[in-house]
Amino acid sequence: MKQKQETYYSGRVKGLLAFRNDIDGALNILTDNGLNITLQDDKHIYDSIEEIIKNVGNSPLKIKIEARNKETYESVGLSFDKSELSISCHGSEQMYSLGFRLRNYFAETIPWHYKIFNPWIFYFTTFTPITYAFDKTSGEIVRPWILIPLGLSLTLWIFSYFLRKNAYGIRLIRNHEHGFWKRNKDNLIVSIISTLVGAVLGVIGTLLIQHISNYR
Repeated sequence: MKQKQETYYSGRVKGLLAFRNDIDGALNILTDNGLNITLQDDKHIYDSIEEIIKNVGNSPLKIKIEARNKETYESVGLSFDKSELSISCHGSEQMYSLGFRLRNYFAETIPWHYKIFNPWIFYFTTFTPITYAFDKTSGEIVRPWILIPLGLSLTLWIFSYFLRKNAYGIRLIRNHEHGFWKRNKDNLIVSIISTLVGAVLGVIGTLLIQHISNYR
């Protein structure tokens, strides 16, 4: 007789954009490993994805998937909170491997624009050099050329902040049903950025003209 080794896995994925196809795929992985699934949120336990959609909608903020083996008590927990996923696994090495597999599976749902438009990066590139544009004593603009990259960085900071707040999480619809945004998201993102950048640069250009006029 040999004692079974107990293992534990904990993982996290940030910035996911998971569709119904992705959730169904994860459920299939869990059931293929002999686990019984329970779907729930903070208030209710659901019998199916369709019931979640009926009661909460296509974009629930929180979902918990509990998968257990009734004989061995091994378990896998997936906790979705907006665009963040926490994974916990208890049991044999099979559960450990399963948790690692699910982490990699959902990591593939992170869109490219989540990785590029990081609000913290644009926050520091906006407010770190701002002191060099103004005189600390008089408060006047002494280096007006800094305002141009500063305005661009500010625009990207605002855009990336709202993108993080609204564009990611769970969407309980199929990929091909994601509508106009799904089909045209790249062009829309470029258009929004161009519009915002143009507006900010217009304001900065006006300030530069006024600044130069003051020296004449």
